[in-house]
Amino acid sequence: MQREIRSAEIVKRNQCKYSYLDTFPNENNPEEMTTRGGTESLDTPMHDDFLEAFREAIPHFILLCGQHKERGDIRDAIRDGMPEGRLTEESIFYPYKVHKFEIKGSGTKEGIVFHGTRELKDGGILY
Repeated sequence: MQREIRSAEIVKRNQCKYSYLDTFPNENNPEEMTTRGGTESLDTPMHDDFLEAFREAIPHFILLCGQHKERGDIRDAIRDGMPEGRLTEESIFYPYKVHKFEIKGSGTKEGIVFHGTRELKDGGILY
């Protein structure tokens, strides 16, 4: 069986929800493949790698939302990964968080949708 994650969302610090498609051989004809989808919620602590994947989506989110034009530090973060450690307020990445992703469409029309926030200087939140 092969599981393809189609969406994931951080619901709370220790909870996530995700949807998937499972592909496996058909019981009646093993040469044919069957696909079945589902959704699950987990209330166990999320692994650091899972949280890091959302953090690594931040530079993509910034560009796709048109918050900044492409520049060296964003390009470096996409190519080499986000800066290590805790972000400071001086970092371009500091005010952004990605909470959810969804893979929409199929074939040549497939794409990714990010959901996230930007903390504004006055304390407001841009969704």
